[in-house]
Amino acid sequence: MKVYSPETIEETTKILGKLKGNVHLLAGGTDLVVKVKEGTVLPENLINIRKLPLDYIKEEGNQLRIGALTSIETIHRSKPIRTYAPILSDAAGKMGSPQIRNLATIGGNIANASPAADTVPPLFVLNAQIVLKDQKGSRVIPIEKFFSGPGENVMRRDEILMEITFRKCAQSDEWFFSKLGQRKALAISKVSLAFRGKVNQNRLTDVSIALGAVAPTVIYAQRTARFLESKTFDSALIDEASRIIQEEASPISDIRSTSEYRRRMVGALLKQGLWELKAGVSPD
Repeated sequence: MKVYSPETIEETTKILGKLKGNVHLLAGGTDLVVKVKEGTVLPENLINIRKLPLDYIKEEGNQLRIGALTSIETIHRSKPIRTYAPILSDAAGKMGSPQIRNLATIGGNIANASPAADTVPPLFVLNAQIVLKDQKGSRVIPIEKFFSGPGENVMRRDEILMEITFRKCAQSDEWFFSKLGQRKALAISKVSLAFRGKVNQNRLTDVSIALGAVAPTVIYAQRTARFLESKTFDSALIDEASRIIQEEASPISDIRSTSEYRRRMVGALLKQGLWELKAGVSPD
């Protein structure tokens, strides 16, 4: 295995453009190092990108920009993220142990393309954009178009994930992020759900819902979101939305859970979240 340690973006993209064969990027290493030790991944070329200047959280007007090498713990504790994207801060805080969060990067969590990645459903409802770069220039991809299957994404072999950008949440936005795992902590999600919307005069508007670990990639629950839009926020609405979202999920059975359990839990997470949201919203 040949190891490279570039110090600039330009150097990195140049190396990527020249290398042939198997190439892996090393950032936090929380996933890659485990796979190498297990023998499931055998890199021919390893590029250590830890020195690249991609560890940042920046505010630019109504936009937030997060560098790909920013740690999950930094995102969890960031004041701008807690203020303007609290759903992402919450999800980051529920991911793994503090030791893992300090090593794991948001770029790695996204690029691994796991359907169970905790940061991805919140980034879906934030309408995030992914910035990729090669030697010729940059391109921007909506996050929902970035994933092509379990462990697969649309990055070309000569590209690097630079940053994630999205608009700041409004103060009027309501949100929740819920996940289920084998244990209460340090577990890969069996099911996760991110919700964002507004409540106006006891009606839900601007609804966006994303589901993790119930399909080959993270997905929008578009039918459920459309059903909830502009209807009276009552128990009948919540019950029906819970039923509809179970139909939108297409989970599999694996060592962590069965497809039927995942489907039912999607409905349960949405129902619980909506009831808590309704209880916490002051009547108009």
